[in-house]
Amino acid sequence: MVRRTSLRIGSGWVVLPVVLAGCAPTLPPRVLASRIQTTVPTCATEADCKAMWEAAQVFVAKATNNPVEIVTPVLIATRKTSDDVLSIKVTKERVDTATYRILFDGGCPEILGCSPPRGETHYKFNLFVGAKGLRSAKEIDALYEAEAEAAPKQRDTSNHERSRSFDSWNRK
Repeated sequence: MVRRTSLRIGSGWVVLPVVLAGCAPTLPPRVLASRIQTTVPTCATEADCKAMWEAAQVFVAKATNNPVEIVTPVLIATRKTSDDVLSIKVTKERVDTATYRILFDGGCPEILGCSPPRGETHYKFNLFVGAKGLRSAKEIDALYEAEAEAAPKQRDTSNHERSRSFDSWNRK
């Protein structure tokens, strides 16, 4: 979670982003990316697609402080801002003649991350929309936190492993 705090230096004030750790459990980035990929909401019937699209509208309206500006049969979008507030765009995309998938895209210009966090929000979106809105926000939050608690606590060594394999390749 990123919060802004003020610090007085001399006669002026400086606003600093402060990262608060330990507030709530989070999924490791690789686990989160895998869960996002495997939970993309898809629908094959008109009733399922309608229920999922309505759930997507509800989720977007409640997930961020940015107001919803666009709602069409294939697009939901919030206003983009210049701060750390997450902007969301959702699209309904045809996969084949009978199947659609509902895709989340979100971001913000803040270097330290968005509020709420993009990856976590994306995964919760997939869970909420996949359940056609029949799970409450509290149920989705509890499910996410339980998965985060159960996830292996691994240090991300991807850069180290990549460097090591690159070095090995150079020595040959």
